[in-house]
Amino acid sequence: SPSSSSPSSSSPPPLELPPPSMFRPPAELEAQLSRAAPLKPSPAELATGCTPSSTVCVVVVSHKASPRWVAETRYPVLAYKRVVTADGLYVLPNVWHEHAVYLHYICAFYDSLPPLSAFLHGHRSSWHNRGEPAISQLRELPLARLARERGVYLSFNNGRDTEYCIRAHLEPTQLRDWQREVRAQTHSWRRMMAADLGPPPAACGGYCCTQFLVSADRIRARPHSFWRRLLADLLDEATPAVCKPSGHLLELVWGYLLGEPANFTCSRSGGGSQFPAWALRRGGRGGAR
Repeated sequence: SPSSSSPSSSSPPPLELPPPSMFRPPAELEAQLSRAAPLKPSPAELATGCTPSSTVCVVVVSHKASPRWVAETRYPVLAYKRVVTADGLYVLPNVWHEHAVYLHYICAFYDSLPPLSAFLHGHRSSWHNRGEPAISQLRELPLARLARERGVYLSFNNGRDTEYCIRAHLEPTQLRDWQREVRAQTHSWRRMMAADLGPPPAACGGYCCTQFLVSADRIRARPHSFWRRLLADLLDEATPAVCKPSGHLLELVWGYLLGEPANFTCSRSGGGSQFPAWALRRGGRGGAR
């Protein structure tokens, strides 16, 4: 009979990291960057009116059709679809949810960003902003004045409470969840994040669900090459998904990628660590931090 020290037949096999060969050779990486990660906006993207002189450009992730509510904003809207369309605003293949679309916009407009960019889901409202739709929150903000500020980061998924907050540095359960996520994503962090970010933080805080307003200086705090490599990797169908950052990991670290500290604590307002208090004393966004 098997000894008591033998592993149970029902025990899962140990996880193994992918071999170093999963790093793309330089020539293949450059080819993938050229295919998937734009260096400038396309004519269709420029036709939306999004320019460096715009106050804000609104990036919307849709599927097959632009949502009707985009007409509620007077600012340029880039509604990217995940299928080929006549207007040319799409990101393929249809993988990595909103993350691929956000990264595409950042790569294309990196050198011609407006002062502010708003990143929104295609649904007007959902469980994670049921208090007030993101587009309504955007309209209430003093955007012309905010466009003159630096360090702007604001989540639209605040729910007017901290229900949608990741506080891994404060709550033991969330800390364990973060540590499990990091262990599962060791290989992808090493491949795609470590060169620019170093090792993953011991704990990371932020807002869930990835809808936010951010200023151009926050985006440009990371080099263009970082955003392009990350996008090209996500869209590279030749690289196994297990070697890439998961959508859940990206959701957890968007704020961190955009300059929020790892020990960031969410607020009822949705404001980031440098968001000006005066901008929150309007309409539905008022409230104590």
